[in-house]
Order: sequence, then C-alpha cells, then structure tokens
Amino acid sequence: MRRREKDSDSPGPLGAPIIVVWGPTGAPGRTTVAVGLASALVALGRQRTLLVDADLSRGTVAAHLGAEPGGATIASACALRPPAGGRVTPRHLQRPRKDGPWLLAGLVRPRQGSAVDPSALDGLLGDLRAHCDIMVVDVGAALPPEPRGDGHAACLGAADLVLAVCTASPVGLGDFLIQAPALVEALQEHTLDHVRVLLNHAEPAHAPRYKTEIERALGVPVIGHLPHDHGAVRQALAARRGLAQAAPRTPIAASLLHVAERVGAAAVERRRETDPWASQDQSGPERAGRSPGAADDSRERRDEEWDARY
Repeated sequence: MRRREKDSDSPGPLGAPIIVVWGPTGAPGRTTVAVGLASALVALGRQRTLLVDADLSRGTVAAHLGAEPGGATIASACALRPPAGGRVTPRHLQRPRKDGPWLLAGLVRPRQGSAVDPSALDGLLGDLRAHCDIMVVDVGAALPPEPRGDGHAACLGAADLVLAVCTASPVGLGDFLIQAPALVEALQEHTLDHVRVLLNHAEPAHAPRYKTEIERALGVPVIGHLPHDHGAVRQALAARRGLAQAAPRTPIAASLLHVAERVGAAAVERRRETDPWASQDQSGPERAGRSPGAADDSRERRDEEWDARY
C-alpha cells in the first residue's frame, strides 16, 4: 500500500477530525484497535496523529506504546485547561516512539475517572484539535447511566466519526447488538451516519455473515474486518509499538492500513461537512470574517510552535 510523504488531506483551519473508538463489554479489542489505527495513520503519512486514552475505567494505551510512567494524563490535562479564551499548549503530549503516534495518556487508577468532568473533557478535545492533524480517542464500554459513562458520551458527542468494534463471534455479536442501543442513545441528537463498525478477530470465511447481520439490525455500515492474529498482537505488545510498525508484513497490519485509509478519509470529509467554517460561502475573498491568508498564517504559526517545542 502506498505511503504518503505528505498528508494531502490535512484539515487545515477546520481543526483536526476526531475518530472515537468504542466497543461493548467482553474485550472486543477496543484499545488494540485504537493503538493499531493511530499507528497505521502515522504509517500512511499522518505524522501528527494524536492518540487520546479516554477510557475512564482505566487507561492502558501508555503501556501498549511503552510511554514513560508518571507523566501527564487526561485527568491532569482536563484539570489544567486554560481559562476561557486562553490557548491550550501541547505540554501534556508525548511521543513514546518516533515512528508512532503522539499520546495523551490515560488514567493510572480507576477511581480517577470520577474526577474527570465530562464538559472539561469535551472542551479539551476541542482544544487539542489545533495540535494535531487527526485524533484517535479510545473510550471504555461504559455509557450513561453507568458510572463514567457521561465522560465517554462526551467523547462520542465530539466525534466526527465513531468506529464501533465488534468481535466476530456469536457471543461477540450478541454483546454488540445488546449494547448498541446504549451507543445510539449516547449519541443523542446525532444520527448514525457517522458510525462505522469494525469486525475484530474475524475469520475471513465468516466475516460476510456478521457484516450482513449487523447492517441489517442497525443500518450501520461495516467498514472492514481484522483477522484473528494473536501472534502479531503479542509481537506488537512486546515491542511496545503499533502493528503497522512492529509487524508490518502480517495480514492484520495490512488490514489496519486499509481500514485507517478509509476511516481517515471519511473523518476528514465529515469534518469539512460539519465544521462551521466549512458551511460558509468560500467563493468570496473572505470566509466568515477571516481572510484566506489568515487561515494559512494560523496553520503556519501552529507548525512553528510545534516544531520549536519538539
């Protein structure tokens, strides 16, 4: 699959699109998919991919990527947001591997989840759009009215695209279909046209059947499937890297690259359709009171600040 040296789908002044990875209880592989997706986006040329661990039960993304312990977490980032009108800085972010995504680490202890205010989390994600080109957010299974569900729902509400992970097995499908209505409710006024389903641990011969059942039951498209490959997953965990970097020649890594390409393009397109800036008439010399050059200048300043810091 061709790698892009430069990301031609950069969202520019619209802010980075957000992809939220959710899945039901039963260990469908949410975090493995989120880490793999973000790492695949980097492999495709999106060097400023940001991975946010927003699982308020307990985050494990830092362990997947070998991040240094004791650093900033999503809890501290929410607590230390700048006052209204202030500018957020990327001081909470780290990059554990030079060939991997940037990271905002998750909670160290489960009890910290209750201290994260959902409105602060929503605001933080909005702030972070200015510090990356695309964002992947890993959330836990809990949804309202369950404990910590409001925080996960806040992330889902901020998403330009929701990637719902379903284990491709009879039990996994049952868990997914039982808990999917809670996802629909958490999205509130949002329609399901920005939701995609990814089948995980799939046997190629059986994937079409699960795809048909999900699309018939929910009316939501299945965007792809990842093959069952515990060996490659263990290899990536041991290397503390994403599958695209640790096991690039495996079928699961190839599938993740394909899914990342489709999901990334869909998220960027939806961001362009729904962002307030994009809804303005762009044919004139100014756009919503901003000259065309101002957006480019803002983007250039952001790049200079990032490069100076890192």
